[in-house]
Amino acid sequence: MPEGHLHNPNALDSLGCLLTHCFRCTEELVNIDNAITALNNAVQLTSEDDSSKTQSGELIDLEKAISAHTDAVHLTHANKPGNLNGLGNTLLEHFLQLGELVSLKKAISTHMNAVHLTHANKPSSLNGLGCSLTEHFKQIEQLIDIERAISAHEDALWVVMCRAQLGLGFTRLGLAKM
Repeated sequence: MPEGHLHNPNALDSLGCLLTHCFRCTEELVNIDNAITALNNAVQLTSEDDSSKTQSGELIDLEKAISAHTDAVHLTHANKPGNLNGLGNTLLEHFLQLGELVSLKKAISTHMNAVHLTHANKPSSLNGLGCSLTEHFKQIEQLIDIERAISAHEDALWVVMCRAQLGLGFTRLGLAKM
């Protein structure tokens, strides 16, 4: 991917999250080292005024974020998959903060919708779905959840690796199979 490319921070963020997941599975230090590097690079490449860069941790801000993401999903079509992914991530964070299982179930459903609608941001949507399913597994301990989470993370990693090898043209051609 060319330096300064518009999606570079997002791709690096997805790669960092996937490498973190790989580290959790393999415990190979090279994976976490590479994850830290990718995530640090993503932060460095993200502009200061980017809304995804700052998080206050306040519950009221989380509620406002859920409301804003929900409005964005209902009002826009051009970036609906991205908005769904953002809403899913916010619902997952809501679950992590409050432990409300209904938020986790909504996060999974929202991420699944994003994956079905997504092309260019598919790794991000797949990663979000994998994270939500992992949290659901931790709560419910149904093996199918962790199997689906691993599959989603593997698919996301596959897309990132293919993009790295084949370039962005793969995004338009190769994602149709998924």
